[in-house]
Amino acid sequence: MPPDPGRLAVSELGRRIGLSRPATSERLKRLEQRRVLRSERPKPVSTALGKSAG
Repeated sequence: MPPDPGRLAVSELGRRIGLSRPATSERLKRLEQRRVLRSERPKPVSTALGKSAG
């Protein structure tokens, strides 16, 4: 599936801002956790995977 034209690959974003791919991924994760950014990636529901929600 082609990437969404409104989104950049993590590697491309990292290249543009001068960070490695792992550093860019970690920065994005922290921004999502602080709710500065909203992730649009589908994530599995833990209960659907047989894991406890707590």
